Amino acid sequence: MTTLGSTLKQLQAEWTALAAELRTRAAAARWAAADQRLAGCADLDEILARCHRRGDPAAANAALAALLVRAGADALARRAVLQALLPGLAAMARRAQRAGWVGCRDRGAWRDCDELDQELLTLAWSRVAAHAGSELAWPASVLLGQVWRRVRQQVDRDRAHGRRCVALDVDEVDTVHDVDLVAAIPWEERAGVVLHDAVRSGAIGPVDGALIYGTRVLGLTTTAVAHRVELDYWAAAKRRRRAELHLAGALEVAA
Repeated sequence: MTTLGSTLKQLQAEWTALAAELRTRAAAARWAAADQRLAGCADLDEILARCHRRGDPAAANAALAALLVRAGADALARRAVLQALLPGLAAMARRAQRAGWVGCRDRGAWRDCDELDQELLTLAWSRVAAHAGSELAWPASVLLGQVWRRVRQQVDRDRAHGRRCVALDVDEVDTVHDVDLVAAIPWEERAGVVLHDAVRSGAIGPVDGALIYGTRVLGLTTTAVAHRVELDYWAAAKRRRRAELHLAGALEVAA
């Protein structure tokens, strides 16, 4: 049984609601009528079950290949491909955690499991979009393999540049040198000062600062903050990740 992190669980809940809609059932029926590889599937869950069929990898990959072809012109099909990759992404998340790539440790490339999940989803969505409309014989292997290579590249880049997790309440780069005074300031305020200075200096943009402060400091979900800055979830997650790397570089230079 696949164990999902909180971010992946949100995606699963979204899918459950989506698959129950009449319009998506109608779409699944049209796909099944148009492509023999999906024949007999009455709804999205049945299509997904075929993509995950155990003991018959050829049939499972054929069903996923059919979805990927339709994904070139159908947003729902792209979402279905992403959902089909979810067990593989969850397995990657567990593998990364076992390797010590999550958390503020020597090998940590991601601050926490949710950040890793968001990174995996962003990478997977970009791979689905890149191959949408293409006919791949073994799409699961191709898409997940590309995601994993990019994860490894990210870890290698972080190691090469000596990057670690960005702690927004880092005292060592605070402009106030009185340690007792700094300790007395709530960390949320200190984080706000660091982000304000970064935006003012041009290290990150105003939207970047809002994404980091809203999710990392206020504890809001990425979806909620993305809505406020008028971005979709995937664009917001990717933009925040890039902004945090820029912020990390700016703090290193300042130090």
